[in-house]
Amino acid sequence: MPAKRRVIVAVLLLLLTAAATSAQAAGIAPWSPHSIAGKAGVAARLGAGKTHALPEGAPPREPATAPANDACSCAILISCGNINLTGNTSMATNDYSPDSTGCTHYSAPGRDVVYKISASNGDSLWVDYTSTGADGSIYLVTDCSNVTASCVAGADNTLLNETEQLRYKFTSHTTYYLILDSSDGVNSFGSWTLNGQLLCGPNSPPSNDRCETATPLLCGPINLSGSTANATNDYTFPSDLSSCFGHKADGKDVAYKLSVTAGDSIAVDYTSTANGSVYIVGDCTNPAGTCITGKDVNTTGQTESLRYTFDFSATYYLIFDSRDAGSSGTWTATGTLQCGLHVPTNDACSGAITIPCGDINLSGSTQLAHNDYLLSSNNCTGFTTDGNDVVYKLNAHAGDSLWVDYRSTTDGSIYMVTDCSQPGATCLVGADNGVEKETEHLRYKFTSNVTAYLILDSYDLNSFGDWTLVGGMICTLVGVDPERPGARLELEDVQPNPFLRSSTVSFALPASGPATLRVYDLEGRVVRTLLDRELPAGRHQVAWDGKDDGGARVGPGVYFAKLASLGRSATKRMVFVR
Repeated sequence: MPAKRRVIVAVLLLLLTAAATSAQAAGIAPWSPHSIAGKAGVAARLGAGKTHALPEGAPPREPATAPANDACSCAILISCGNINLTGNTSMATNDYSPDSTGCTHYSAPGRDVVYKISASNGDSLWVDYTSTGADGSIYLVTDCSNVTASCVAGADNTLLNETEQLRYKFTSHTTYYLILDSSDGVNSFGSWTLNGQLLCGPNSPPSNDRCETATPLLCGPINLSGSTANATNDYTFPSDLSSCFGHKADGKDVAYKLSVTAGDSIAVDYTSTANGSVYIVGDCTNPAGTCITGKDVNTTGQTESLRYTFDFSATYYLIFDSRDAGSSGTWTATGTLQCGLHVPTNDACSGAITIPCGDINLSGSTQLAHNDYLLSSNNCTGFTTDGNDVVYKLNAHAGDSLWVDYRSTTDGSIYMVTDCSQPGATCLVGADNGVEKETEHLRYKFTSNVTAYLILDSYDLNSFGDWTLVGGMICTLVGVDPERPGARLELEDVQPNPFLRSSTVSFALPASGPATLRVYDLEGRVVRTLLDRELPAGRHQVAWDGKDDGGARVGPGVYFAKLASLGRSATKRMVFVR
């Protein structure tokens, strides 16, 4: 080879070696005439925009793009109805990062996607959000430029892959943004699912469908009503044995919030057209582990009577539920949330509470009562009565009779006197068994018109206990003066109740005069006038066939029969089912 050509070849070899070294330094694979990758690389560098075949068997290449709803500006609208969505935030950007002061109480620095909801007042959203590969976080905001301050509801459990449950009832007509995020770390992402409903219009669930939006119960009287027809079944127990009242409670439920102090107490009677169940829990995420008390009797439509004194200051949740899976019904709840430690109002005869004619179903505690009345051992009970006591008053007429069963957690004693300043000398009748916690049975028929005082007491010095008093004050009707103390109408329990086709309302009038008997619904509207005329004194019966004044069958639910005569009235609850 001529010397000139040898020099040219050497120079070319040096240039090629330098080029290969530079390519390797830049991370580019060196080209070889036998390397397909090298060819593709050169083709890509020399012919941008041209298509070249992939090696045989290689997967097709798809461009990686961000989700269409990567930010609020391009949020996808969720329509009313069922929600069943899936996606992945791997190519999303981290647009929204609320801090721990927001409504989820955790920061959410992961990648996110956004859905839009055009809500009206009364609409509601309930969704379950599950993210895999990242710790999911979900929240609802009104202003995407300030997600922390404008967050109205959110959920973020602390465990990876755990479902986030968000429930919210909208209170205004505006646009909301539902952000699916993660709190696993900066730019974390994962595959996700979103299932649930956006309920629009009157079929929205109650605002207190879950503990997160539970209605606070204030100290004082409880007088509630509602329906669980559109509620969800949020709280149940794994088995009958796992609950504190022996049943699972698989029906739809609503929640009330109790912020109590040690010594506060609650007494509530809950009646539902379903087979009702009522219970109190300390942690709604673990009802089985934190259930402290509950009631569930076996009969549909029967009242659940829950009584509980709180031992610790804390926040609890009162759940109105039902036993059967997915069941729901119209319900009422009445009673008292007693706050603070108070001496009973009927601590002495001067504050005695009057027991009217009719059924007696009372309960209480003598813990804070005083020891006002003492009997010696040779009195009408046969024993001393050194414990704390409370008093009830009876305005009796000759021929009236009293029968009650008194049970106390201490050794109870019960007696009736006509003069509280001389209980031993004026004791009419008394009962005191010698066994602690045994029921005391007291029966007495009055032989003259008299004001008597029924004293609930106990045997041991300054002893006290929780107690119940059940029975009846049976008043005569013949010759009763309607103006005498204690005279009242008698409206007996409706039979049958609940009923399918018809039910009978029985009542008695103490004197002749005009009388009305009407049926009302839960809203206080007159459904049916059963009676409106003059009646003689005595007992009467009227049937209701479940129809309104127009002759149409009423819907199933709770109704009230109200009797009125001579300026007095009485009401009984009735349940119509079909």
